[in-house]
Amino acid sequence: AEASTYPRAREKLDQRSAQRMHSAVVMMLAAAAGKAALASVTRSRLLEPRALRHVAGRETELAGGLVQKEHTFTCPLDWAAGDGSSSPEEPTINVYCRELVLAKHGANAAQLPCLIYLQGGPGFPAPRPGAPPTGWLARALTEYRVLLLDQRGVGRSTPATVETIKSRGDAEAQAKYLACLRADSIVRDCEAIRRELLIEGRKLTLLGQSFGGFVA
Repeated sequence: AEASTYPRAREKLDQRSAQRMHSAVVMMLAAAAGKAALASVTRSRLLEPRALRHVAGRETELAGGLVQKEHTFTCPLDWAAGDGSSSPEEPTINVYCRELVLAKHGANAAQLPCLIYLQGGPGFPAPRPGAPPTGWLARALTEYRVLLLDQRGVGRSTPATVETIKSRGDAEAQAKYLACLRADSIVRDCEAIRRELLIEGRKLTLLGQSFGGFVA
């Protein structure tokens, strides 16, 4: 009886072991597939950044024959993080941009090429237009729509101040937050803006001063 029972018990044990091993392999493959999918989404967002939200203000006429339109783009705080699902829990940051065009261009303004100005610093907002505009801005407006970008962390974008940085927590959390304000993130903000404001396939003309030139 013992001799006949042992092989059957051993067979059941082997079956259970095989099932457990199969389940473990399936779980490992699923985890690997999940990581690969997440990496794919992250790569896609890094290479093709898109704003999570775009709020455009009304056009207003300024002195000096200028027409202004304000834009606020909600972007991921960390372009390399998240799963691309735009979940409410994902930290975001607002990026402000002022669009300027000469009124004389009229209905043709939307067809003009677009120039984005990147201010030096880092830490300074874009210049505010004079009335009438002067210098490089006056020259650029003769043939471009001009975007004056307040880079993330400055101006009317979500500000990075002593108070807001302290609210992030300890030194490590503060450093992690500030790392999201670097040039690579500004570049992706610019690409997200291009995708929102320009016809697909059209390029931005870049003009950068000092640190802005490095970003360009």
